[in-house]
Amino acid sequence: MKKRNISQKEKLFCYMFVIYGNAREAAARAGYKRSPERTGARLLSDRYVLKEISRLKNALSETGATAGLNRLAYGSVNDAVKLLREDAINSSDIDALDLYNIAEIKKPKEGCLEIKFFDRLKALEKLYLINEAKQADERDSFYRALESSVSLPGAEEQA
Repeated sequence: MKKRNISQKEKLFCYMFVIYGNAREAAARAGYKRSPERTGARLLSDRYVLKEISRLKNALSETGATAGLNRLAYGSVNDAVKLLREDAINSSDIDALDLYNIAEIKKPKEGCLEIKFFDRLKALEKLYLINEAKQADERDSFYRALESSVSLPGAEEQA
């Protein structure tokens, strides 16, 4: 059977699915405007799409926490700003907004909208600590491998 190439839009769907873990949201973000829930389900039944998702997951190999911290640290706040402009969005478009970086939304009596975002610096700090821990673990495993591969002088005489 001949291997088919997946389209750029399908690749974008795969990437979005790896990030969000939701077929409907991934399809909507990849640009499938008409019935994203059905399109997402259809794409997840395609073996070439599943293969690409698997490849991306292996390439990224991030834990859910690390992926979430990356979204907080580097994610866009453009969709949250759209909430402030009442004329820029209607209620049917709200499901397509990426509001992941929002910690809290308030609407006080004055009628204005208050949006509180998660702290990007704290997310970057946590990512740094995770990266440092990974590097320390890699160094430790490297040294353990060196130690196990090198016999100590005099160890042969004692055996």
